[in-house]
Amino acid sequence: MREHGLLYVRHKEAVDIPPCDSKEICSLKIHFLPCDKVATSAACYTPFHPEYPNKGYFDMRGMSCRS
Repeated sequence: MREHGLLYVRHKEAVDIPPCDSKEICSLKIHFLPCDKVATSAACYTPFHPEYPNKGYFDMRGMSCRS
């Protein structure tokens, strides 16, 4: 178990929480992106809804990370 624990990597990121200007109950979504990036969104839609505002988070083809 100790050897397995040595492989863990911890990440820490400070992100802005976007305002939710809707009168409806919405949710805060945390997006774990490639290259150890994190983004947040507040929306009343699920990520698969046509009006979800941040579709770009799900199309990361061709994205490369610095080594």
